[in-house]
Amino acid sequence: MQKGMIITLGTTPGVEHAIAFSIKNQNPDYVIFIVTEDSIKKLEDIKKELNKMDAKIPKHCYKRISNEDNVAEAYRSVRDAIEWLIKKGYHPNNIVVDYTSGTKPMSAGALFSAIMAPCGSLVYVAGRRDEATRRVISGTERVISEQPNRLLAERYISEAISLFNSYQFKAASQILRSLQERMHSSVEPRLSSLSRLCDAYNEWDSFNHQTARDTFDKISREDMEKWSNKISANKGWVNRIAKALASNEPRQRLCRELLVDLWMNANRRLEEGRFVDALARLYRLAELAAQYRLIHQYDIDTGNVDIGKIPTDMHETINRYRDEKERIRIPLSAAYQLLARFNDPIAEIFQGEAVRDALNRRNESIAAHGLNPVSAEDVERLKEGIKGILGKLIHNLDEMAQQAIFPKLSP
Repeated sequence: MQKGMIITLGTTPGVEHAIAFSIKNQNPDYVIFIVTEDSIKKLEDIKKELNKMDAKIPKHCYKRISNEDNVAEAYRSVRDAIEWLIKKGYHPNNIVVDYTSGTKPMSAGALFSAIMAPCGSLVYVAGRRDEATRRVISGTERVISEQPNRLLAERYISEAISLFNSYQFKAASQILRSLQERMHSSVEPRLSSLSRLCDAYNEWDSFNHQTARDTFDKISREDMEKWSNKISANKGWVNRIAKALASNEPRQRLCRELLVDLWMNANRRLEEGRFVDALARLYRLAELAAQYRLIHQYDIDTGNVDIGKIPTDMHETINRYRDEKERIRIPLSAAYQLLARFNDPIAEIFQGEAVRDALNRRNESIAAHGLNPVSAEDVERLKEGIKGILGKLIHNLDEMAQQAIFPKLSP
């Protein structure tokens, strides 16, 4: 593929030799020189130096800047040159920016533009310098090359990590994917593994446990450990929930891990200040806790109640929920009424003043049947009540919760 080159050109004596050396080394098909009123005269000297090296100057043009001490102007000039080459069909990875020459502001502008724009490489000609003239001694030249996209990638990886740590997994993944196509091969694997992590945690945070499990499976253990030593434990946690949810048996599906997982999800929403979402999850958790208790302690499936397992004095109440297919599905209120009939301790907590008040506030909120806003206080009240219920169901709640804590990544 054709290679394009952009060179900032200054007036330092002898710089023409370094520029000619760089051109011969890079062998571009087209060169755009960023010049000043004075440095444009150096073009003829560069041609002469190339002739000495048995090389010819390629097709070229120049773009003049009016102020060699203006970083912004140099930045815009190099950026426009890169965009022009791309429009002419040059692939970004085959565009080189040489900032060997020019004033410091010109070099700074070129450097910044190469990092921000889709550009393949940055080059600089170095070598031993003559102590008297400070010119690079002929024959000692070497080209130092850097992929600017690697520098840009580090910035965006840091931004993606910040988003990941704030549970903004989808946004983080979008940033990373927008960069992957233009990244150097040495950077792409890191982008790819982080992007997959974002996808896995996004699916997990959205309760898509099977998809999260499959996405975790695409990430090597080595890559997981590079990012955080907590990820392997998280993967095992998700695997257990995904396996349970794949079962057709209510006892298998309604597992302790699912309760804890929903609990931790509610806590993350509260941490974000998303009070409506936190409240919705806690309300669902109250319902799920009753379903869990009834199936595991009393062999009653709330989605398909066997009336023969219900105390006779509650048949009338439970039969109200029989549908046209003769299937009985009971809601949260009936589930806790049934638990109360069994004198179950979680029913006592649910029917206590703290939880009842929190649920009333939930029902009066815009998130349910009313018009009131949801406050952090409303969520905290319900959270404390639900924690009491979970404590009766799961004696090692805090220990299990450790496995479901999302990691905080470091760059």
